[in-house]
Amino acid sequence: MRPLVPVVAVLALAGCGSAAPDTPPQLSAPYSSVDGEYQQAKKQLDLPAGDAFPDHLPNSAQWYVPGSGSNQAQNFWLCAWLRDWLAAAPGDTGRVQRDVAQLPRYTAMSAYTAGLRPEGRALVDAAVQGAQRGDRKPVAGFVQATCGGPFYSQAGSGAASPQPSRS
Repeated sequence: MRPLVPVVAVLALAGCGSAAPDTPPQLSAPYSSVDGEYQQAKKQLDLPAGDAFPDHLPNSAQWYVPGSGSNQAQNFWLCAWLRDWLAAAPGDTGRVQRDVAQLPRYTAMSAYTAGLRPEGRALVDAAVQGAQRGDRKPVAGFVQATCGGPFYSQAGSGAASPQPSRS
């Protein structure tokens, strides 16, 4: 009977018991719930001047992960501020400083703290730190890889095209 003890311990530690797994969250929220989350979240987030959130999230599935509406608003916010930073003229230090001051706020948002794995957080951190250093490459790479598609491409001025460097 002793050989069974290690197997039971491994299964318990691996989460194979009767408790519900922590991740991934179940697709249990209807569109109306996540769009409501999105509506609430966007009221709490300021975008760069001239930018606006889309009125609603795209309705592309029957069920969604609870909390994803807030996360999508927060991700849209990040894309808008990164694009605004990319669009700033090299001599527009006020705009650059304003944008750089906004970016670290994302690291306290649920889209970052709960919605991203460590690898995703590292990519966000690299983009934010790049903006803080004035390094366009990690910011432009992040925006190109992450802020596309029909929803996120509406964030910001769409200035992911090359601009003169800010040295």
